[in-house]
Amino acid sequence: MVALKDFVNRLGSDNLCLDQPGGSEPPAHGVDVRSNYLFNSTIPGVERADAILLVGTNPRHEAAVLNSRIRKSWLHSGLEVGYIGDRADTTYGYDYLGQDAKALSDFIAGKGPFVEKFKNAKKPLIIVGSALAEHPDGKAIYNQLARFVETNKAKLLTPEWNGFSVLQRIASRPAAYDIGFVPSKRASQTKPKFIYLLNADEVDPKSIPQDAFVVYQGHHGDLGAQLADVCLPAAAYTEKSTTWVNTEGRAQMGRAAVPPPGAAREDWKIVRALSEVVGSPLPYDDVLELRDRLWEISPTLVRYDVTEPISADVALAGLKTLATQTAGAKATNTPLRKPIENFYQTDPISRASVTMAQCTRAFVKGENYGFSEIGKESQAAFA
Repeated sequence: MVALKDFVNRLGSDNLCLDQPGGSEPPAHGVDVRSNYLFNSTIPGVERADAILLVGTNPRHEAAVLNSRIRKSWLHSGLEVGYIGDRADTTYGYDYLGQDAKALSDFIAGKGPFVEKFKNAKKPLIIVGSALAEHPDGKAIYNQLARFVETNKAKLLTPEWNGFSVLQRIASRPAAYDIGFVPSKRASQTKPKFIYLLNADEVDPKSIPQDAFVVYQGHHGDLGAQLADVCLPAAAYTEKSTTWVNTEGRAQMGRAAVPPPGAAREDWKIVRALSEVVGSPLPYDDVLELRDRLWEISPTLVRYDVTEPISADVALAGLKTLATQTAGAKATNTPLRKPIENFYQTDPISRASVTMAQCTRAFVKGENYGFSEIGKESQAAFA
């Protein structure tokens, strides 16, 4: 992502976007302060919470390991859980508050039995789902949450505890926010003539103009490849050494287990080669030089396996900025829906998997099994 952003910027453009609903618009939570989009309590820290409010998220589908920690606390420590969103089987009991912005407004206004449980908690925690940023009421709900946390900072924001956490369900989405790989206002108003899809397989086909020239760089040939005029074969996660950033903001290094097949190359090498072809070569020739560039952007990106602490003062400043940016947003009370309908096929690799197709057939109700075009072979394999 750093290589592609540098390349686009060198060509005099900042027209970037993310492959998610509303990904061509600047994120509702903003990206100037990291605590606005990270899981600030940390994943192990969830077990310290004695009351959790889930807003627009189903941790069982979006972060199964995190969900097991919540269940562990619920079983052994009397954890109280409140839930706002589409009803889900979370494997633990919860007080259901509703499924829209009004439910959050009622909670903030002090209505319902869960309010007292949350007030009496020593370490209350609010977990916000990443899908909230894609929701029509996202700005309005973020505004309510930011003002609520600011009002109750004595318990929710202390030097020992940050009780506002955002659960990112997409790999390295925090990294995109960290490096500024987000849409500008100009980008959201631009009708593109050339589109470069970097492993972007969740893109809405309707968002791509018919006359646009599309290049797809990726693996497994999913939706992005079907939309493309040119395909550049890239390495899958098992075939490259790369840096990931998880929902906590923790940088992690992945190492190649097998070499890329055929003409496939690591992502940054493809972008680097392309930059030379167009006469604007990027200033790094190996991965160590590229990681030096990551250090220039943010040292946290190369401090591997370390969760960088964010002070309560900085987190509070971020929430105040968030409240200001979303001021005036009106809620339509559109229900919060589960962002993941099929747990077994959420990415190009699982959608091309025969095993995951069989799991979908066996465990997911309904006639739409979520097969992509590339998954027809999987479909036929067990039909």
